[in-house]
Amino acid sequence: MNQKVLALMVALAAGVAGATGTTAGTVIQNTASATFTDPNTNNPVVTPSVSNTVSTTVNAVPNFTILSTIGGLNDTGGQDKPIAGYDRTGATPGSQQVFAYTVTNTGNTPATVNLTTTNRSDTTASGVAYYVDVNNDGAYTPGTDTPLTDTNGDGTIDTGSIAPDANVKIIQVYTVPAAATPGTFYGADPVGTAKYDPAYKPGNATPTTTSTTVVPVPATGTGTLTDSDNFNRVLVYTPTVTSGPIDANSPGGTAPVAGGPTDGQTNPTTSVTVGGTTYPNSYTDPTSPTTPIGVSGGIQYAYPPADAETVNPDKVTFVNSLTNGGTNTDSFFLFPPAGLPAGVTVAYLDAAGNPLPLVTNTDGKQYPQIQNVAPGTTVNFRVVVTYPDTDGATPPASPINVVVPIDSASDSDVNPNTTFTDVVYPPVLQFGDSTAALGTSPTPAPDQLVSPGTAPTLTSSNTTDSTAIFPMDLANVGGYAESYKLTSYTAGNTPVATGTSVPQAGLVLVTLNDGTKKYVPIMYYTGTATDPTTLLTTDANGNYISPVVPAGSELKIYAVVNLPANAASTNSNGANTPLLAYQTATGTTSGIIRSDNNDTVSIAPVGTIAITKTVDKANAKPGEDLTYTIIAKNGYNATVKNFILKEADGTGTNVFANSVFKSVNTVVNAPATGTVLYRFNGGAWQTSATPTVAANLVTSVEVGLDTAAPNTAIDANDTIVSGGQFTVTLVTTVK
Repeated sequence: MNQKVLALMVALAAGVAGATGTTAGTVIQNTASATFTDPNTNNPVVTPSVSNTVSTTVNAVPNFTILSTIGGLNDTGGQDKPIAGYDRTGATPGSQQVFAYTVTNTGNTPATVNLTTTNRSDTTASGVAYYVDVNNDGAYTPGTDTPLTDTNGDGTIDTGSIAPDANVKIIQVYTVPAAATPGTFYGADPVGTAKYDPAYKPGNATPTTTSTTVVPVPATGTGTLTDSDNFNRVLVYTPTVTSGPIDANSPGGTAPVAGGPTDGQTNPTTSVTVGGTTYPNSYTDPTSPTTPIGVSGGIQYAYPPADAETVNPDKVTFVNSLTNGGTNTDSFFLFPPAGLPAGVTVAYLDAAGNPLPLVTNTDGKQYPQIQNVAPGTTVNFRVVVTYPDTDGATPPASPINVVVPIDSASDSDVNPNTTFTDVVYPPVLQFGDSTAALGTSPTPAPDQLVSPGTAPTLTSSNTTDSTAIFPMDLANVGGYAESYKLTSYTAGNTPVATGTSVPQAGLVLVTLNDGTKKYVPIMYYTGTATDPTTLLTTDANGNYISPVVPAGSELKIYAVVNLPANAASTNSNGANTPLLAYQTATGTTSGIIRSDNNDTVSIAPVGTIAITKTVDKANAKPGEDLTYTIIAKNGYNATVKNFILKEADGTGTNVFANSVFKSVNTVVNAPATGTVLYRFNGGAWQTSATPTVAANLVTSVEVGLDTAAPNTAIDANDTIVSGGQFTVTLVTTVK
């Protein structure tokens, strides 16, 4: 075959395959010509012979297609069979969706393609719009990509006139509604129809307003050619998030892994026993290492110790985790917990303790947000629970349950996708005088009356023995079981410095008959409903240790004080000054301290005034002297006032009837102090031992100790302390 002819055939084949045919309105003209040898001259003719010219005008065959820019395909069967590149998952509510299409004029005459939209039958995309993809990148670039307009004035946006075999790149843009339900589909089909100008001829200006004739179906030349097989589809993202306790492998956990975790939540491995419960998995509060936090059954339990001050609120910092189980990178809102007790607040921080950003949710409110969590990633965050001081006036009820709601930012609602529970067990103890109901009351202020020198007993109702017994309640109204240390000292019963008056917890400061003081220990017993029976065990320091008291219950114990036999009475001159039995209980786990400082011990006056009298002669002659020695001692354990020792005739005595007063002398013995006064025959008190009347006229001699100088008489202001004594020597002469 001639190579030129072959090349022409290839070229023609290529031209037909790549073009839409001869442009409509083109006039095909044909004139035949002949060359030959002129028979007259036997030479080629100079002027060929030509035929008449025939012409044919090419008719318009309008046509167009709308295909996906990616792949150049149509859907394969409607709204639920889009092509792969146009079937997306993970669309979030409110997100903008962009799909690129190519509109091609496959006819032989310019055409203007109108665009409308068909939504899915079950959902409606919001704000469907079409733009010219100016930079041909398949994405929507505001300010660069221009919206399609109605160029031919028929009321429908269009592509503008497209020349034969040319195309326009467009993008369809719509929004997934903000209230879209996870798991639902949205989609839109760009539907095209076209118009053309039947009068178009090559060389005409590109028709605009003249494109008024509807492009028919090419096969029949009738009807309206409609391209409506270009559905796209997006699946609304269903977020998946799980919440959990601290992740030991996450930054901020107990054993961080460099670069962050991708392995889900892992429990810490440290074991701790607290509040009677053993937790194989535990960690400590990152801001308070003395606060253990146990992990059990998907819940975290914190056991904060009590602190020393009573004004500022207490707090516990938990480390929680969340895992993004979805397929999208997601952010998560942390909502405020509901139902918190009065005075309890919660704050959220990142794993390092920094504030989380506040982001506006669909309800218009701002919440802390953990941002940009990759699929499969677990991150830690902190939950800071602040509550009233457990030692303050209004301690919180225990336990404090904090339910942390977590909501994905990729859905339209404000309903949490998951929750996690943190529990705070603040120590709450009531310690005081026993009451019938659970707990104690500051109202009772019992005073126990004892009689020193009598045998001690363990009978609460006995007020004539030397034992003071106070029924007490240890009311554990906290959230976990605990035993308590009851302050005392087995090294009690020791003297203290003169002038000491400071009460000590677990000790009663007792004044003795000789005026010295010592501390007497408070002992603690368990027992029956009415009486103590079993002495509690003590630690190395002499503090009594109670049995474990379960949460929400109380233990009745008995505070017992055995008073020494030489304890001085608290009653002096008719005024009672009871002794304080100051008691303190301390949690052995929590360290919480509670005191009872209104129990007192009154010591009854016991004893007598002892008077002994002797004479130096059993037989005497008239004119001989008789020396009488009288010793008077205050044998009470209390001070005696207005004490007067008297010698006079009367029942059982006739000393002045048969003898004559000669002299009198008094010696005061410690601890009694004061000025000795004398009174003769009921006259005035005087410091002189010499009567103001004649000796033979003395009928009575009275001796007293003036302790309220400068008073010059013996009265109620003058006292003799316990154990005080004086010796009177009286001399008379037998008549």
